[in-house]
Amino acid sequence: MKEADIILLQEMNEEGVDKIAKSLECNYVYYPASIHTHHGKNFGNAVLAKMQIPDSQKIVLPYQNPKNGQKRIAVRATIVINDYKVLVYSVHTETFWLSSRQRGVQLDYFVNNTGNESKYVIIGGDFNTMAPKSVVNLVKRFGRFGLERASKSAGPTVEIGVFRFAMDHIFARNMTVLETGVWSETKASDHSPLWAVLRFDR
Repeated sequence: MKEADIILLQEMNEEGVDKIAKSLECNYVYYPASIHTHHGKNFGNAVLAKMQIPDSQKIVLPYQNPKNGQKRIAVRATIVINDYKVLVYSVHTETFWLSSRQRGVQLDYFVNNTGNESKYVIIGGDFNTMAPKSVVNLVKRFGRFGLERASKSAGPTVEIGVFRFAMDHIFARNMTVLETGVWSETKASDHSPLWAVLRFDR
């Protein structure tokens, strides 16, 4: 992980993000989505980068969890890599507590924010896509904005008993995927970290 230029985190509080960023010598932006009902701490997303992050934005997604009222967000950060300006998003969409229509609204609201003005875009995070058709729907929606699923060949990121799910994804615009995979040798989360090596299309 120390070699990574950009790291996207979800389900974090500010203390955890700060500790990880300092250990990896990264700059970062963090935004809370809500107060977690289990431990009473902030619950949100972060973007970490070796480079400077000149601006950022918190995007609050529509709807809230009907069980506990928690909101979900995306964190948008501008990162400058040499002469390239890249929009980077760390995303966490709702689980199946929401209907498929409501989850679709969350995706549309978020992806519409990417617009077409930025040539280079990276999107990553937990999309809670347990059903194969939800992955197909995600790819279709993002594809309308020229975003390709860079982590397509990485494999599942969540294992529940004998079942395996690709719940986490990385998408990119105007970038070529050199490598992608899942790092399973960790117990820090019930989701295995997903990674990709990308090259700018010139």
